[in-house]
Amino acid sequence: MPRIFTDIDDTILKDGQPVQKVINYIDEVAEEVVVLTNRPESDRKKTVADLEAIDFEYDALIMNDSGAEAPAFKAGIIKAEIDAKRPVDLFIDNRADTRKAVAALGVQVMDPADVPDIAEEDNAEEMPSQDANNSKPAKYMTIEEQLIEASAALSGLTAERDDLRATVEKLTVGAAAELEQLKVEASVKDVSIASLTEVVKTIEAEAAALKASALEAESIKVSASKEAAKIAASVGVTPVALPQGDGAPAEAVNHYAAFMALPVGSKERNAYFEAHRSAIIKAAL
Repeated sequence: MPRIFTDIDDTILKDGQPVQKVINYIDEVAEEVVVLTNRPESDRKKTVADLEAIDFEYDALIMNDSGAEAPAFKAGIIKAEIDAKRPVDLFIDNRADTRKAVAALGVQVMDPADVPDIAEEDNAEEMPSQDANNSKPAKYMTIEEQLIEASAALSGLTAERDDLRATVEKLTVGAAAELEQLKVEASVKDVSIASLTEVVKTIEAEAAALKASALEAESIKVSASKEAAKIAASVGVTPVALPQGDGAPAEAVNHYAAFMALPVGSKERNAYFEAHRSAIIKAAL
């Protein structure tokens, strides 16, 4: 409930005339009005008459019965109100030193010269425009209502900001983790590909060596056969071909299978190949 404290002289009354702009504002905004004047208590009767003359409505009239200067007197009254848990929503006074003393208590103060102009409009019958939430226009809202609406708007914006921040952080963290996982998987695949490439190279080298050895052995075999045939013919013996296929004598050991069973590239395998070269190449062909 907006509770406004206001001065009299040079605030709502000046040179015997009402300061209508300030009076209109107080009438429009306040729900409870306390007149706080530096006039002495002895002038109460005249003060009441002055307020009636300008048709000013109020709920309480507090006058200076202490003899203190206006800033000290009025700040003391406002502090007593605050200490008693009675709200003071706005203090209007023409003196800057008094406003400063009251503002130091955490109360909103206003210079009469800064009071918003609430003039009657030509189209008074028309309803004032309202926003989507059906709230009152700012100039028709009480200070308390304006503060509540501003607080609600701030809370909504803060919640939206926090939601956006959480979403961005979630997306950022998730994307970073996924990227790191992909990097790890790619690294593992690179290692596997490199390993397989080395194995393929080793096998190709061994195959090439076997092929070369086979060609060399075949060449030696043909040359030896020709020489043997010549020798046999020179002594009158007709060469006879050894039986091939199923009729060929079988070896006691399958040297090719034994060779292939040994680890690729090992010394044992190389030595075994040198020892049984012919049998291995023959079986490979």
